[in-house]
Amino acid sequence: MVTAVVVVLVAVFVGASLLDVGGSVFEDRIHAVAGVTAGLFACGVTLLTAFRSRGFGKVLAHQALHDSLTGLPNRTFLCRRLDRELAALDTPGRCVTLMILDLDGFKEVNDTLGHSIGDQVLVQIARRVASSVRHVDAVARLGGDEFAVLLASTPGDHEATLARRVLAALELPVTVKTTTVAVAASIGIATAELGETADELLRNADLAMYTAKAAGGNGYALYKPHMHSAIAERVRVETGLQTAWLTGDLLVHYQPIVDLANGRMVSVEALARWKHPDGDLIPPAVFIPIAERTGLIIPIGARVLNEACQQLASWQRQYGAAADITMSVNVSPRQLYSDDLVVIVAEALRSAGLQPKCLILEVTETAVMDDLDSAIRILGRLKALGVGIAIDDFGVGASSLARLRRLPVGVVKIDKSLVDHVPDGHVASSLLDAVVDMVRALQLKTIIEGVERADQAKHLRASGYDLAQGFYYARPMEAAAIERSLATARAADGGRAVFPVDAVSEPIARRETTGRALVVDDDEAVGVTACRILERHGLRAVLVPTIREAVAELTHTTDVMVVDIGMPDGDGWDLISYVRASAMHARMPMVVMTGLLDSPEVLNRAHDLECEYLGKPFAPEALIAKIESARRMTGGAPDAPATDSERESHITAVAS
Repeated sequence: MVTAVVVVLVAVFVGASLLDVGGSVFEDRIHAVAGVTAGLFACGVTLLTAFRSRGFGKVLAHQALHDSLTGLPNRTFLCRRLDRELAALDTPGRCVTLMILDLDGFKEVNDTLGHSIGDQVLVQIARRVASSVRHVDAVARLGGDEFAVLLASTPGDHEATLARRVLAALELPVTVKTTTVAVAASIGIATAELGETADELLRNADLAMYTAKAAGGNGYALYKPHMHSAIAERVRVETGLQTAWLTGDLLVHYQPIVDLANGRMVSVEALARWKHPDGDLIPPAVFIPIAERTGLIIPIGARVLNEACQQLASWQRQYGAAADITMSVNVSPRQLYSDDLVVIVAEALRSAGLQPKCLILEVTETAVMDDLDSAIRILGRLKALGVGIAIDDFGVGASSLARLRRLPVGVVKIDKSLVDHVPDGHVASSLLDAVVDMVRALQLKTIIEGVERADQAKHLRASGYDLAQGFYYARPMEAAAIERSLATARAADGGRAVFPVDAVSEPIARRETTGRALVVDDDEAVGVTACRILERHGLRAVLVPTIREAVAELTHTTDVMVVDIGMPDGDGWDLISYVRASAMHARMPMVVMTGLLDSPEVLNRAHDLECEYLGKPFAPEALIAKIESARRMTGGAPDAPATDSERESHITAVAS
């Protein structure tokens, strides 16, 4: 603005001075004009410098420390603030707390809707985050879709409350013009004490955020020191995986799928296994998600498919009718929606000389849910090749029969979670029966996954189910082991290999146990761990996630109960009180699990209800010791069975 004024003044002065002059007068006037112009220009520079030093300098300083899109402080501002806050820590015990928030799947928003829409979404997210925290907390945008909140002094576990509040603020979709965008975030929380640096605090909060994202996103995690080793392990796996599919470290093993009626092998599933160059065997549950995330699943999947097709074709040439089986190969979500999947499958069949009907491609129900219409179209093209399609892990997540009816599939694989507590879990057995009956109503064949025990196999066979797969029959094995079974196939078995290998000489028998244990916990990880510990000590363990299901299970003989206090549909103490008041299980040994081990209320109630208490997390020997103590406390033997009317009256009382 000042420069423009100077230019105008100079122009006016020059114009007025040079009108109607000529000759030597013109030259004199030129020198005069030049002198005045120089003075005006110097004055303008002085004015401009003063303007910049007072106002424009502040603008530049603000821009250097704030994000131009959202107006929030930027990373530089945050780091300076962290340095000041940490330097102000003068006594042990005081700390600085930082939350880092990263949007889940935001790249897809930019890729599908464009960066303009993405920027407007970020502006609204910034407003929501800022309005969900306290006025004393500082919100910053670190870059991209990453934000940070520097928390003022927080009492107790208030940082977790704030994290939940931020997540709640993001639950509603963001509307930009006519577009609605669903958003979610992963939050990492870390604290720094006297002597720690801003870089360390940022790094630790980042690690916690990635931990929350790895757990599925839309949640928060508090920093723990072990997260460093977890990240280091992930980097080691990712680095080794880059070359594993090229160097031969990636192996293909095969697990038999058998006819439940007679144990004859009718199919095998090809499963990727990886031996790390360091010599460690990396579990699929570790490297498959990493391969999926990095895109390496595409070449890995293609290699497994090619090798599996070549292997089955070789078996058929060598073993004839004994190898008249199908080959199942998993297709990951990223493979399913890749542009060239159909071409890759067709080429694998052609190069192996394998008939399409011998190949079954397995896709998970959750993969299909990502884009149902596209999945139907792609699976339809694969089916047109002549290959079979199977839905894997059915029963996990939002299973839908309406969706299943639309898919061009012929086989449904029932997830292991529905089989784990069969036949001892009466609710679980009834649920499995119902799921299988519904799938059969659609004229689809079923494969029961995760059959690990003889009593499970016996129950499934007696129930008339179709096919099964699991460790009871055979673990995944090298191709040579399958070949040995094919080579020894007997005419008496229809020329087929039979699993388990001792099934002919040793009929299926019920395992020896010392009783039935009921574990009541909605935390699946804790519940499964408890069940495995109990099973290793000879108990038949049944896990239920609600008090309602526990009440149903208690209509059958139960010798021990392990119950968590906090349940989604009630209080664990109420369930224990119900058991103590029942005629059937009044003296049953019980252990209550709690995270409040030192609470006087917990200790007093456990004493009053004659049950033992166990802190979470727990060691295996601690759980067994508590059960033995509970047995001594109650005399160890349940009372005589109650009549049906007595059971029903108690069930009604607790369920209501």
